[in-house]
Amino acid sequence: MISEASATLGDIFAAPSAAAQRIDTRPTWILALVVLAALFMLGSILQSEEVHHVQGVQLQASLQRSSEGMSAQQQDAAVAEVMQRPPLADWGSLVLAFMFVLAALGLATGTAALICVFGGGGASGRRLWAFVVNASVPALGLYLVTTGILARARGPGAYSSYDDLLSAVPSALSLLVFTNGAFARACLTAINPFTLWMAYLYYVMFREIGRTGPNPALAGSILLTAGGVLLQGGIAAISG
Repeated sequence: MISEASATLGDIFAAPSAAAQRIDTRPTWILALVVLAALFMLGSILQSEEVHHVQGVQLQASLQRSSEGMSAQQQDAAVAEVMQRPPLADWGSLVLAFMFVLAALGLATGTAALICVFGGGGASGRRLWAFVVNASVPALGLYLVTTGILARARGPGAYSSYDDLLSAVPSALSLLVFTNGAFARACLTAINPFTLWMAYLYYVMFREIGRTGPNPALAGSILLTAGGVLLQGGIAAISG
């Protein structure tokens, strides 16, 4: 069972069609979920100092905007108190963030099932869920780790917002450096090589597991990828 799950996960990288065919025969996803959780934690640890710095910058900006009743010294003291806390002090928030990731994967699975129906195909939710979880290992897990590595290489002082942090990975934002608006910038950072990788994996999923034609598969992969981009953009924009 473990060897089969390992082979499926390996084929997601090397032979996605073979992975989809194996999942269609025997859906396995627990190992992939464990690996995804490990990569999520590793990526979070790698980014912890940069995220901590961004939180301090944003708190200072927030206090300056609403500085009624607070002197400059009090503002500095409030920021210093936050910055004295160790990065990743709140593990509960990290667990909640991963739970949100699982909810997003569940939403993608449900949407994929509907696309299969309207695209003239069909697949069980279990098979689609198994493929989405396996595909998230390279497309999301490696993305977070890569972001952490690149962000750490530049250092905390290079970032003042969450969309700045996400821009550590080359993305569409690099081509449109004059884009204004937090939401637009965050969406552009979400269009990166890992997003395109996920779009291709979605296409394979619709063709091999959903048994849809090429056009519905292409439309479905674009729809799911665009939904992920908008979701990440919205979260980053709200977070600041």
